[in-house]
Amino acid sequence: DAENDNVTIIEDCKNVSTQRWNVSGATTVELSESNVMTIRPMANQNLCIGNAGGQIVNGNRIQLSGCSGTDGNDSQKWFFDGVAIRLSANPDDPYFGQIRHARDTDRCINLKNGTASNGANIQSQLCNDGSAQKWIIQNEQIKLAKDMGYCLALSSKEAKENDHAHLWKCEDQTYQKWIFDV
Repeated sequence: DAENDNVTIIEDCKNVSTQRWNVSGATTVELSESNVMTIRPMANQNLCIGNAGGQIVNGNRIQLSGCSGTDGNDSQKWFFDGVAIRLSANPDDPYFGQIRHARDTDRCINLKNGTASNGANIQSQLCNDGSAQKWIIQNEQIKLAKDMGYCLALSSKEAKENDHAHLWKCEDQTYQKWIFDV
């Protein structure tokens, strides 16, 4: 705002009040039966992501298994806890927040060790406010919010049973694209 001698400065993000903004039109997503979802890879829509062995515990890998597993799919139900950023009527506008387990909403999809790199493991972890648990859902991809150049991907490009989820540089490929069934 040159008229009032205000200057906009671009700097590294910090958790301070001067870097917080209210977005007109943003809506908070609440947990309800209507937004519990399964997440299926576009590369093989017969599989869903869930906790390895159906165990919802810290450090357990996120992996693919048949969507009609013996645990009644309970470990494959997720809830997106975040904000839908709607700045226009465009359906491709992003969603920002955590992906929580629907059965145990204290557990989130987490980037192990918090470091973005190709092949970094994705696991279940107690939810916190850390950047390793912040995701952006946009254009059928799940992107790491702190570095949107990295996406949730599969360990094999074919999407096979027991494939583990990991982080990989975003590409416009089916092994990084997801279907969200509510």
